Amino acid sequence: MAAIRSLDRWAPQFPEQLTIRRWPPVITLAVLVFTLVSAGMAVSAVANAMTMPVSPVAAFEAFADIMPEQPLTALEDYPCSLHFSQYTDDYYPITTSSCQMAPKSGPFTYIGVTGNLLEIRSVVFRVQGMRAGDLVAQWGPQDAHTQYKTSYTMVWKEGMYANGKIVGRYSLWSDVTFVLFTPPYEP
Repeated sequence: MAAIRSLDRWAPQFPEQLTIRRWPPVITLAVLVFTLVSAGMAVSAVANAMTMPVSPVAAFEAFADIMPEQPLTALEDYPCSLHFSQYTDDYYPITTSSCQMAPKSGPFTYIGVTGNLLEIRSVVFRVQGMRAGDLVAQWGPQDAHTQYKTSYTMVWKEGMYANGKIVGRYSLWSDVTFVLFTPPYEP
């Protein structure tokens, strides 16, 4: 009965009349503590997520034996079959080779390797879950940057290229779609 009396004290006597009463100090304190603890946990989770070590280079290092300028025979250890094609460029026949893989796990959804008869010339990775800032943090600032309406390209002199989508405008949080490795170029 005592509990009902205490509820009557806070309930309006006339339900059709809107009354705003002050909460008891205990409830106010409990809500304030809950809000502060929740906000602290959210800030902590975001801070931990932002400082987690992301090393896209480590994912690429697993494929170091099929990077550009490696022998074409290195592809024998991978689940792909080489396809050769021949075409003529200014009266000289050129033979190219290609190999495609689709890993079932990891940050890569597609890996394409092209080369000539002797060595690998380029490797392209379709990536998921990488940001432009991840690559800049590992490889340093890019040497060239081109921005279009909905995409961007970053270039490093070491023969690395990254392409991604832009939502709104480019930032280091922009998603990376493809990463291409070629032999280093000299301007």
